[in-house]
Amino acid sequence: MPNLYIVKDKFTQRGVQVQNDDVSHILILHSRSPNSSAVEPTIFANELEKFRPYQNRLSSLIQQQEAILDEIAALWKALTKGKGRSWVKGAEGKEKKKAEVLGQYAAANEAWLAIKDGLE
Repeated sequence: MPNLYIVKDKFTQRGVQVQNDDVSHILILHSRSPNSSAVEPTIFANELEKFRPYQNRLSSLIQQQEAILDEIAALWKALTKGKGRSWVKGAEGKEKKKAEVLGQYAAANEAWLAIKDGLE
């Protein structure tokens, strides 16, 4: 799994690249020509084409993510329907018990705080 700082750094770098790749000067230059309305779509198409590798990469990552999620869903289904069913029920029971105990501690803490405030 990639380091989150590296991923954040790459996003920051891409953001700076996009901001530095401003095409407004090109649009202003061509706005004075008589065919400015015909040139703008071409300029924007060329600029958007720069992002095609990133779009392709994101598309492939989404497909990989979907495949992994499908595999996880299949494994979970096999686990909950097969021999691991009793293990899953036991784990779910432990989680439920943990939530109940934490709720009791929270209620006791609130009661203690109310009493403490009443004494002050």
